[in-house]
Amino acid sequence: MAYPAAMEPHPSLPPVLWEQTPPEVRAYIGTLEARVAALEDMVHTLTAVVAEPVKEARAYVEEQSVAHLETSWREGGKRAWLWVAVTSLVTAFLIRMSRGGQVARELLGEHFSGILVTDRYSAYNWYPVRWRQLC
Repeated sequence: MAYPAAMEPHPSLPPVLWEQTPPEVRAYIGTLEARVAALEDMVHTLTAVVAEPVKEARAYVEEQSVAHLETSWREGGKRAWLWVAVTSLVTAFLIRMSRGGQVARELLGEHFSGILVTDRYSAYNWYPVRWRQLC
């Protein structure tokens, strides 16, 4: 059966349920999905626009003498981690689903050699203890 655009079965609903959904609601769902798609496009555009300043901020962090790191975060209702490198002039961050040491290395860069302010979590064991400030 061919449906008009707003009437096509919704991919996440059983066809029977979709057929029972009032046309106004179907049209509204279609509008919301279009808005979500537009937001996703804006996020991708914004990510591209700020890529160079973010790269510069992370390079600055890598050269600093002190940086602080992560805290827990919620992303889509799931536990994630907000990784933040805070220096006297620049703050750079990442949101990742992992609290593993590879994310700290990603944020700080390969050549960070300053004092790292962390808790005692084992993900920081890769960094020399003599250069860690424990909180």
